Amino acid sequence: MPPPAERAAPSAADAPLFLCLAVTAGVIVLLALPEIPGAPWLLAAALPGLVPWRGRRWLAPLCLGFLVTAWNAGDRIDDRWPVARDGEVVTLTGAVADLPQARGAGRSASVRFLFEPQGNTAPALPRRIRVAWYDGHAVVRGGECWQLALKLRAPHGSASPGAFDYERWLFMSGIGATGVVKTGTPCGAAPGYTWLRLRAGLRDRLDGWLHGVPGHGLVDGLVLGDRARLVQHDWDTFRETGTSHLMAVSGLHLGIVAGAAYFLLRWLWVLWPGLALRLPAQKAALVGSVAVGVLYAALSGFAVPALRSAIMLAVAAFALLLGGARSLPRALALAWLIIVLADPTVLLGASLWLSFGAVALIAWWVGGRLGLGGKLKTAVQLQVALSIALVPLTLWFFGGASWVSPLANLCVIPAAGVLLPLLMVAVVLALAVPAVGIPALQAMSWAWWALYRGLEWLATSAPHVWLALVPHPLVLLLALLGAVLLLAPRGLPVRPLAFACLLPLVLPRDLAPPPGHFRLAVLDVGEGLAAVVRTHRHALLFDAGPAFPSGLNMGEAVVVPYLRTQGLRGLDVMMISHRDMDHRGGAPAVQAALPVVRMLGVVGENPCFAGQRWEWDGVVFDVLNPSPDVQASRNNSGCVLRVAVQDVAVLLPADIEARAEAWLVEAYGAELRAPVLVAPHHGSRTSSTPAFVAAVRPEVVIYPAGWENQFHFPRPEVVARYTAARAGQFQTGVLGTLEVDVGPEGPGPVRAWRSERRRLWHAAVQ
Repeated sequence: MPPPAERAAPSAADAPLFLCLAVTAGVIVLLALPEIPGAPWLLAAALPGLVPWRGRRWLAPLCLGFLVTAWNAGDRIDDRWPVARDGEVVTLTGAVADLPQARGAGRSASVRFLFEPQGNTAPALPRRIRVAWYDGHAVVRGGECWQLALKLRAPHGSASPGAFDYERWLFMSGIGATGVVKTGTPCGAAPGYTWLRLRAGLRDRLDGWLHGVPGHGLVDGLVLGDRARLVQHDWDTFRETGTSHLMAVSGLHLGIVAGAAYFLLRWLWVLWPGLALRLPAQKAALVGSVAVGVLYAALSGFAVPALRSAIMLAVAAFALLLGGARSLPRALALAWLIIVLADPTVLLGASLWLSFGAVALIAWWVGGRLGLGGKLKTAVQLQVALSIALVPLTLWFFGGASWVSPLANLCVIPAAGVLLPLLMVAVVLALAVPAVGIPALQAMSWAWWALYRGLEWLATSAPHVWLALVPHPLVLLLALLGAVLLLAPRGLPVRPLAFACLLPLVLPRDLAPPPGHFRLAVLDVGEGLAAVVRTHRHALLFDAGPAFPSGLNMGEAVVVPYLRTQGLRGLDVMMISHRDMDHRGGAPAVQAALPVVRMLGVVGENPCFAGQRWEWDGVVFDVLNPSPDVQASRNNSGCVLRVAVQDVAVLLPADIEARAEAWLVEAYGAELRAPVLVAPHHGSRTSSTPAFVAAVRPEVVIYPAGWENQFHFPRPEVVARYTAARAGQFQTGVLGTLEVDVGPEGPGPVRAWRSERRRLWHAAVQ
């Protein structure tokens, strides 16, 4: 009998998988931390990996993953523009490092691109800057050199449940700052960007060849990875049908193109018997198909999914050349290891998990079912099974899933398998023989457009195709186990256990406060206001956040995701206090996403006015302003809402100023007392008068104000006033979405999303 240490060691065949699991665990542990440990802790983490523990060989790769991630993450964080210099204007020379994206028209026109400074003497410049240029006349091309005067901002984004983590995306992309162009001067061609200029030239040619042809944006996305022409409706269609992967050049695309190249090259190779004698056609075609796949990835810009897929393709082909199909699992494990160690932050995105997860699940499912049916039947069963099995990962990364995804992908993937190689051939022909290639390219554009219209029909014809669901992480882990068991080889009696693991996914999450209590959430919507008041069985939205000419809508980006994370399927009341865009801009997006029983305020036919009252679940709602007898400005005529359980109240005064505050103090006196106050007008100096503060006597003050906002809200004199009143003060732009539970016993502690869910890529809480 071998000693215990030898029994514990993985076999040579299992070593790559073992290394993958251990290294991945180390990466995940580091990425889950709120900050990178100091040098003593990193040294302590390294020591166990250096000691040859008997039976503990997993420690070394685990420590390797942890330390590589610490180094990689530390380098990215050190590369960031410092918060202390936020808003500083700096003149830089550098290169336009991607294909610029034009947005909007007229006064709202802008162009956005990645800028890489070159040859500058200024210290501490980020290597990559995401730039916006709000000039409708600016013409910028990829690979050009520009001297730009940039107003630089440190990476920062909304921190709210369910919302897109912009700071994480910047961190993953290696972007150390964002900037707005003040002035710019071109300085020729940037050295080292020849390939990007070739891609930019091809984009210009595609624009000419496909001008006015439907499907132009789809072709740009599939050929160049350039999705600038796709609008929000297009992305909604792909999301609702579970086909968003179609427009991200990744493993599916490289696999299709490389597969088509393989069969074409093998057929051509055997036409010359002399070549086939020197090198078997299969091997020659395999090498050639990898080259074609890598070239396609380069043409698409080597975005992370494409680069990752190119590595997978090359490693898998190398394994097939050396060891045949049996070595593929080890090759995929090796590819995972290379990708993760080269850039550990890829584990923060969905692409790697979904790609490798799909490959692993296919191997797991097919392995136990070979020879059990025809190819068509097997393909259909596999697609349906794969769509179900990937639901837990889809819910984790996207907060929902499409129930029509199996049907949509069953049609889209075979169609893409035919149309994508033909599209690439048409592009080559258009470059080589324009008279033949351009009509062929236009025909391909029409074909892709027809495929998209089919998806659009499916998304609009089927009811509620997108199921928004945000289960607890433990429920998702259990569901992932259930998915693996569901696809287990036939003969294993695990099907009942699989369904038991999946069952909690469809059980409702009860996050509502008990009767006689309510929860206030002031959402991090930047410089604006959106607050949710939830009782045991009802929910109210007070204002809906801003919308911007660029297309960013905080109702869609922050409010709706928050409501869905709370398990809310609709709203009983949406109250829009006044007409300022930072309060009403998000309302249409919320109405489009969720049913709203009643509208109050300036949106809809039911204005709010002093004296309105209703009660939900033991919680009383009173509208205190505007008074029909008082003529006031837009801010001062806004809705003011008081929510109370017994004598404990929350006051939501929107953007009222000194005049309205004086009227409220005179009209209500001691009734204004509220332990929780959402600061009037975001903390402006025109509000929060001493008399108003004395009447309300808040214990908690919440400022719905953006981080480092241009108005410098909350103003120092207002902060000093509430400090003198001994009130705790919290700002959404600094702390993220803020929640507080209120009951007859008083308000509970304020929960700050940025503090509770902070990760190392998030801006430090001040």
